[in-house]
Amino acid sequence: MEDEQPIAEGPGYVSPRLADLLAVQISDGTIPPDGKLPGQRELAEQHGVAVGTVLRALEDLRERGLIVTWHGRGSYAIGPKTREQQQRRDQ
Repeated sequence: MEDEQPIAEGPGYVSPRLADLLAVQISDGTIPPDGKLPGQRELAEQHGVAVGTVLRALEDLRERGLIVTWHGRGSYAIGPKTREQQQRRDQ
């Protein structure tokens, strides 16, 4: 991965590309089910983007049903535990 082009340098809008990259990491198990995603600032630094770009990418992933975000706890890839916790909160 070290020779990959930084996400901010490719064509098109950055937040959808970041969301797609994270979606692939979730689907291939790099980010496991119920796994915690890095924090917003850490993701921004890792990918050379602004925190606002990360926020838009995370919103995209929530809309796709791939992650859940809890205030003060962070964002997690959807898995059995997060799905159960989400159902309890929605009741």
